[in-house]
Amino acid sequence: ERIKTRRFRVAVVGEFKRGKSSFINALLGQAVLPVDASPTTATINRITYGAVPRACLCYKDGSTQEVEIGQLADYVTKLTGESKEQAARIREAVVEYPSVFCQNYVDLIDTPGMNDDDTMNQVTVSKLDQIDLAIVAVSANLPFGDTECNFMVQLLESPEICQIVVVVTY
Repeated sequence: ERIKTRRFRVAVVGEFKRGKSSFINALLGQAVLPVDASPTTATINRITYGAVPRACLCYKDGSTQEVEIGQLADYVTKLTGESKEQAARIREAVVEYPSVFCQNYVDLIDTPGMNDDDTMNQVTVSKLDQIDLAIVAVSANLPFGDTECNFMVQLLESPEICQIVVVVTY
């Protein structure tokens, strides 16, 4: 199946407020994903290669909607009650972007932070069996806690994840 789809999925995972979206934005060289001082990401956001930047929302009911990349925060975050309500209906946001990191059939996946609330944990955990590489974001400002340790063990025990990289943010 992987040979047919020719995709290598790289998920940036970790607890909330560890700089996961900011890390991906740094890789892209542009502020593509919304970031904020409060826990922000409420959906799976997949960045894939596209010659022209664009964003498409894939809803749980099977429908899709194109939106401006600059409007992603209105749909994929929990910064407002309205955006949180929108995010609950979205399966994933697909952002096409002309990034060298994604050129060779690599998808970068931004996930909601673990240990924020159970709903966000479930969204992230549901994606673990579909990734090839996990980039675990840990903060230089905060100690590595028990929940991060337990999550790391879960990643190590996953039969699907063949590689794990730890990135120290901040």
